[in-house]
Amino acid sequence: MDDSYFNVEKLIMESKFKASQKEKKKNKLVNIAQKVHIGERLTTVREELGMSQEKWGEQFNKTREEISRYESGINLTLDYIITVSKKTNKPLFWFFETNNETKRRENAQEWFEKKGFV
Repeated sequence: MDDSYFNVEKLIMESKFKASQKEKKKNKLVNIAQKVHIGERLTTVREELGMSQEKWGEQFNKTREEISRYESGINLTLDYIITVSKKTNKPLFWFFETNNETKRRENAQEWFEKKGFV
């Protein structure tokens, strides 16, 4: 085989590697955005209940600093989100869905209630 074959193979591999790196970077950005969104939802729940981060932390045996990190999307764990969901009676999916999805679901719920289905 001549060198041109190996050069083509090398270019193909480099191209696949670059595409893979771009995909990883994109996925990482999506994950960051999701964590920030969940953190915002955690903040919303706490504020709806009129609690400070310190008082909220006492409910979950967490420090104010830990609550602050969670609400910033840092060090989030599914266990914590599930615990908050149970203690606040918020459905678990609410923490993950977008604002548009929430609005659509609430509109559907309202429609069903008006029609007497619920």
